[in-house]
Amino acid sequence: MTALQPLANGRPRNVVLIGMRASGKTTLGRELAARLQLPFLDLDEELGRVSGCPAEVVLSRQGEAAFRGVEARVLVAASALAGHVVATGGGAVLHGPCFAALAATGTVVWLDAAPQTLAARATAAHRTPLSGLPPDEEVAELLRQREALYRQAAHFVVRTDVGNPILALLDVLRNPD
Repeated sequence: MTALQPLANGRPRNVVLIGMRASGKTTLGRELAARLQLPFLDLDEELGRVSGCPAEVVLSRQGEAAFRGVEARVLVAASALAGHVVATGGGAVLHGPCFAALAATGTVVWLDAAPQTLAARATAAHRTPLSGLPPDEEVAELLRQREALYRQAAHFVVRTDVGNPILALLDVLRNPD
């Protein structure tokens, strides 16, 4: 049995990627979808489509509360999908029942990396800060808030700052034991 076999209801299983911002969800999600020949959906891009402006703009102009409201609606809509690779936003796990509905549609993989790596990637990508903290302190604080939720939600954990993460991802999906 693989982590890609259909759900008990016969619907094709989704692969749901979770993790901190800059953990590689979008980049690895696109590559994984191409290799598995599945459709790919990035929920931050979908949030931008729904709100009429990029997710980063919603966050910077309208604030985190507005961003999280749209994010919750996008999570609920994504839970109707089957047979997709879905890259969530870093805070998707904060949405309780909305996230649980999406997680129930498939295999959840937590893409993890060292806090220093996440901070460096976010800085290099000029990501909008979620707080007034320096990037390394922000990452540490967000990890403190979210790590237990990531761990609880994930069927598997794949490190994205060591080795070849796409091969590790394919391996856990095809050989989950």
